[in-house]
Amino acid sequence: MAATFEALYRYADFEALSTEEIHKQLDDNFSRGYTRRLLAILAEDGLIKIDQYDETSDTNYTLTNEGIERAEILPPINVLLANISETPEYSRSEAPEYSPLLAIPGSDRMVSLDHNSQSYKDVADAIDEAIDIATATKPNDISGDEHHSLITGLKAARVMWNAYDLTYLQLKVGVIMALELAEEQLRVSFKMARGTLLVEAIKTLFN
Repeated sequence: MAATFEALYRYADFEALSTEEIHKQLDDNFSRGYTRRLLAILAEDGLIKIDQYDETSDTNYTLTNEGIERAEILPPINVLLANISETPEYSRSEAPEYSPLLAIPGSDRMVSLDHNSQSYKDVADAIDEAIDIATATKPNDISGDEHHSLITGLKAARVMWNAYDLTYLQLKVGVIMALELAEEQLRVSFKMARGTLLVEAIKTLFN
């Protein structure tokens, strides 16, 4: 949202922005696919408006009035990026006290993935199957760009599931929300081998 505001406020020739224009503000901290997915989530929350003439045209984005009000109280984009960068431009002692993650209770809580457990392996297999289902499913009202973004998000979720430890925020945004967004947009349900809903199975593991 901060990147969209920065692009709109400082650089935009038109009100609606392309993914590329927004992505430039992120200094490659996020992939284009992940950027598209986050923009779609913000659109669901009413903070971003998606502007697309038809399913074959490029997707553009702009902030809603509520989105502008929210973005105006956020720290500058360079401060937000510095907080999440693995190689910040300043030392930890100089880093600003503000962290966007601190506003989310429990977001820095670590969760461990037991790669030897059957439940872990079952979820891994189900995510692989979800990727196959998503790849083979493309409703007419989903553009190629959006379809690619959803699949990219699922593949990123699968990579995250290979980790041994994740923060709660990584689990929530990188895995669960990726699955939920793909299910909603593609109008499918991802399930475990025994029929349990995949997202619910993941949530149960960490409750």
